[in-house]
Amino acid sequence: MIRKLVLFIAIIVYTLGLCTKASTNCGIGIKLFKDHTNNKSFIQEFLPNSPAEDRKIPIGSEIISIDKKKTKYLYEDQIYNLLNGQEGTLVSLVTKYNGKKYIYDVRRKCCYEKEVEDKRFDTYWKQVVPINMAYTSPLPENITSSVSERYKKEVVPLYEYWYLRRYNFKSGYHMCQKYYPKDFNTCVKDLVRREINRTIQDEQTRLNRLEYERQLEKEKK
Repeated sequence: MIRKLVLFIAIIVYTLGLCTKASTNCGIGIKLFKDHTNNKSFIQEFLPNSPAEDRKIPIGSEIISIDKKKTKYLYEDQIYNLLNGQEGTLVSLVTKYNGKKYIYDVRRKCCYEKEVEDKRFDTYWKQVVPINMAYTSPLPENITSSVSERYKKEVVPLYEYWYLRRYNFKSGYHMCQKYYPKDFNTCVKDLVRREINRTIQDEQTRLNRLEYERQLEKEKK
């Protein structure tokens, strides 16, 4: 009984420790999309119940500056560092949307709800997909219209491609759960093997197409 009580108290203390640590490095819950060709940064999506979502900042807004520091030549991790800070403090964003500039003061917050995926599904899906595309979604139209021609051709289609691949993979995964309860592991391993082979083939086809298009552009010049 005493050992269980000590363990219970330790868990509480550890949890409080995590909250205390997190309170000094909180954010506003946005996911960025960075076009490194024209050095523009956009809000791709929000985490559920995040401060940025509550402020109703339009998805696809270009981030011009954070606390008066311009973001044009910053990498993603540098931008996230500017967005993070102590819980309850304000961060000022200057954004651009449909040609107009807007200013938003957003209060940082910790421990807002995050989307939780099936851990077992994560394990299998991440064997198939590049890690940076694991949970992506199609880019908003105003982002695709604002990025460089190179990104329109080479990067934007990947977001739609992997979003559809994930949808199809999840359908196969659920089929394994529903129709093969006794042979789930074998079913999913077969699914993963097929999807990995498809990934390899599709990626080679994509790279060949891009190389062909680049050669055509060189010949035109």
